[in-house]
Amino acid sequence: AYLRNKNKEEPSVRELYHGTNNKILDVLFRHGLQPPSDFQASDSCPVSGGKGLCTSLCNNDCKHCVARHHWDKCHMFGLGIYLADLSQKSHRYCSQPEELSGGRRRFRMVLCSVLGRALEVAGHLRAKDAMHDVCNVRALGDDLQEMIEPHQCSV
Repeated sequence: AYLRNKNKEEPSVRELYHGTNNKILDVLFRHGLQPPSDFQASDSCPVSGGKGLCTSLCNNDCKHCVARHHWDKCHMFGLGIYLADLSQKSHRYCSQPEELSGGRRRFRMVLCSVLGRALEVAGHLRAKDAMHDVCNVRALGDDLQEMIEPHQCSV
């Protein structure tokens, strides 16, 4: 009801894909998609350790995951939850596949039903930390243009 009243229309539902580390799917299914922590996963952590993560699954009170996460192109536009309209885009972010018999590997991704309008950002960050700690990209308005270098297409 909130979105219908706010936008004066029924919200649209889209099916979007989320590629992730396959070793954390149980956590994701139990707790839902959560914004990543701003701390590095520690190998000694019983929750986040040994999963090949660049950010911790833990809350900010974890005694093991205490080193700050430093952005190094592991998140295209900073820490956040990324969804794509094409499975091929999200597949690039699937990691830690399940090893099957015969040397085969199984990658899995999550299909999400999402309410609302999509926001497409076509470009790359002008600076490494341009969008660090941005909670709402839509609220940036004109500031977004200062953070993003648009893709240049040549025909």
